[in-house]
Amino acid sequence: MKFIKFLILAVLASLLFNCSKIVIEDVNYAWRTENRIKINSDGLVKGPPFTLVFDLSKVLVAENVAIEEITGKKLRIIRNQKGFYFLTAPLFKKVYVFAEDEGALKLKTEIAVAEAPMENPAFNLRGETIQLITDNRTLKINENGIVKGEE
Repeated sequence: MKFIKFLILAVLASLLFNCSKIVIEDVNYAWRTENRIKINSDGLVKGPPFTLVFDLSKVLVAENVAIEEITGKKLRIIRNQKGFYFLTAPLFKKVYVFAEDEGALKLKTEIAVAEAPMENPAFNLRGETIQLITDNRTLKINENGIVKGEE
C-alpha cells in the first residue's frame, strides 16, 4: 500500500514538474555585426539561412524609393540587446526600428538621420547602442532615437 501511495505521489510530482514553464532571463538578442541582404526586384529581402525574410515595399513607399532604384542594393540590418531590429539601406534618409510581433515586424521608431539619401550606410554594435556610419557622420542610436550626435 505504501508503495502505491509513493508511486502516485511520484507520478503527480513528475506531472507538476513537467507542466511548469521554463523562463530564461537576461537574454542578449544582439547581433555583433550587421547583415547585408540583397533586395530583389520584388522588394523581397531574403538572405542566407537563419536570417529574416520579409517584403520591404512598405518601407520603400515611406522612403519614396522606387523598387527599380534599389534592386540589387543591400539592406543593412542589425539587432540590439533588447531584440529590436534596425534597418536602413542606400538611398534611405532614415533608420527604421522594428519589434517582433506575431509573424510580423512592427514599426517602433523612424529615426531621421540624413537630409539627402545615404550612399553607403553601415551599422556596428556598440554596447547598448547601435553605431550608424553614413557618409561623413557617425551616430549612436537606440530603439528610441539618436543617443549621441557626431563623434
